[in-house]
Amino acid sequence: MGPDVGKYVEQVLGMFYIRNVTASFVPPMKEPPNYIEQALPWFFVFIAIEAVLIRLKGRKWDLADATVSTSQGLAQEVVRYTLRGCEGWAYVYIWQHYRWFDVPWDSPVSFWFTIARCRPGILLGSTGLRTK
Repeated sequence: MGPDVGKYVEQVLGMFYIRNVTASFVPPMKEPPNYIEQALPWFFVFIAIEAVLIRLKGRKWDLADATVSTSQGLAQEVVRYTLRGCEGWAYVYIWQHYRWFDVPWDSPVSFWFTIARCRPGILLGSTGLRTK
C-alpha cells in the first residue's frame, strides 16, 4: 500500500471516527488538520456508490433523498463544531489563566493517565451498558 492509498484509507476511516490516537496528536496551540475538508469528497463518492447500487437493484434513486441526507449531516456537523469551538475556547482560556502546572502533551503517560482518570471503565473492559 503506497503512501497515497494509506492517506485515503485514513480519511475514510476518519469519517467513521476510526483513527489512530497517536496520529491525531497535534502540538498545543497549533492548527489541527481540517478533517471536514478531507472527508467531504468521500461523502460525494459514497452518494455515487449509493446511487449505482440502488439502480442495480432496479429501484429509482432520488437526488432529493441524497440532498436531504447531506444537508442534515452538514447541519449536524455545523452545530457540533460550533459547540466544540466554544468548549475549546473555554478550555484554552482556563488553561492560560488558571493552570497550576504543565503536562507534556505528547507523553504516553499523560494519555493513559487521562484515560484512567476520565474513563476508568475503558481500562476495566466495561462498555458502560448495563445488563440484567
